[in-house]
Amino acid sequence: MTPFPVAVLYGGPSSEREISRRTAAAVIEALPRDHLTPIPVEVSADTRWSVDGGPFGSAADALEALRARGVRVVFPALHGYWGEDGRIQGFLEVAGLPYVGSGVLASALAMDKARAREVLAAHGMPLPRALEFRGGSPAAAARAVREELGLPAVVKSPVGGSSLEVRIVKEPETLEAEIAARIRAPGGRALVEEYLEGTELTCPVLGNASVGGELTALPLVRIRLVTTESFTTEAKYDPDAVVEECPARVPEDLAERVRELAVLAHRVLGCDGLTRSDFLAPAGGDPRFLELNTLPGLTAASLSPKSAAAAGIPFPELLLRLVRLALERRETGRVPPAPGRAAP
Repeated sequence: MTPFPVAVLYGGPSSEREISRRTAAAVIEALPRDHLTPIPVEVSADTRWSVDGGPFGSAADALEALRARGVRVVFPALHGYWGEDGRIQGFLEVAGLPYVGSGVLASALAMDKARAREVLAAHGMPLPRALEFRGGSPAAAARAVREELGLPAVVKSPVGGSSLEVRIVKEPETLEAEIAARIRAPGGRALVEEYLEGTELTCPVLGNASVGGELTALPLVRIRLVTTESFTTEAKYDPDAVVEECPARVPEDLAERVRELAVLAHRVLGCDGLTRSDFLAPAGGDPRFLELNTLPGLTAASLSPKSAAAAGIPFPELLLRLVRLALERRETGRVPPAPGRAAP
């Protein structure tokens, strides 16, 4: 079979550019060459595009170059703003290029933690109690948090990924400052959740929910914190900061409940490809959904490849499955076909 060209898209204007580079490098190295030929496509911080190491230019020029190379599928190795929030997905839809991962609506919805909470709550998802603030007085917001949620509390931006800007706040004076920093930033929003203690678990899900495809929950990963009190961005990529246990050694009834909820989140938000949902399971209580990532990291240190491996899916096969899921979605008519050679 002639290898099928796949554009691996990475970089972008997000603060997670370096994480994106790591994901892209891992994907490019592991794509099975008997089926797929990777074509690196870098997007600069000011959103200029470079195809296969060429000069940076416009997105239109890059699109023309990809079509000339026979590319029919794009593999976004992007994280955070612009790459994971539906913007690049919308561009690829308009361009008629199938792409790995969730569509525009699911990407945008999952990226906005506050809106995703509202949708999932309507479908019975157990969630931590939370308050959202849009501008206004940080002092009044802090007072509302103390009265309704208490301290400690978890303060975060409703948008963003890789645990960026997440803080566990224990002191009243710190609470007001953390809320102020978020509602005075671009976007002007803060999400504050109750702090819960328990077992941190994450569960990847494979499948195309937007077209009614079969959804499969992969083995759970348990995250044990060693040198930090929260699973921060730094901790995710520091092997000494956490212990990642996969498959998670937890009671089977808890594991089954988390798998059920992860599939529910993937289905309700209309996600495609691979997602990873994070949960916290209080002792003796129902697991609480924290967030869903529509483009989880695919580096050597990432959780989803470890989970897939525990399910007997080697990394190259996982990537091939994701490309095939992108083509499956196109074949239903959601994404118009683009010129090129036969699919793998």
